[in-house]
Amino acid sequence: MDLNPINQLDWRVILAAMAIFTLTFLAMRRYYFAPFIEVMERRRAFIEEADRKTAEAEEERERASADSEKMLAEARERAEEIVREAREATETERRRMLGEASARMGETLEAGRRKIAAERDAELANLHSQAVECVRLACAKIVGDVDERRVIDAVDSRIARRQT
Repeated sequence: MDLNPINQLDWRVILAAMAIFTLTFLAMRRYYFAPFIEVMERRRAFIEEADRKTAEAEEERERASADSEKMLAEARERAEEIVREAREATETERRRMLGEASARMGETLEAGRRKIAAERDAELANLHSQAVECVRLACAKIVGDVDERRVIDAVDSRIARRQT
């Protein structure tokens, strides 16, 4: 018995082994590798699609971010404009109200001055008449009967000297 493996090779065994290997390979390729490759291809396509959508979403986010910053800047500018207009309107209204209050104050002051002047004139007239009466009574007791016109002239000249 020959134990050399090369001498024991039979071409039928080799052909059978090749046939079995080929059939096994074809069966494995069709029922195992093909579905596995198909799953891998679908996964690769899914990943590529996801990457594409991610890139699009990133671009859209950047555009939206730029747009939102622009809108925010415009909104801030508009808000500042509204605040400025409100301040101007408030200042205008404050000045108007101060003008009205000043005018009313002037009118009230002038009315008060007129009232004080009228009361002063009334008091001066009252004092004048009382002074004339006092001088007339004093002269009547001292001298007797006096001319009313002379008493008034004397009181008036004394008051005129006192005011200067």
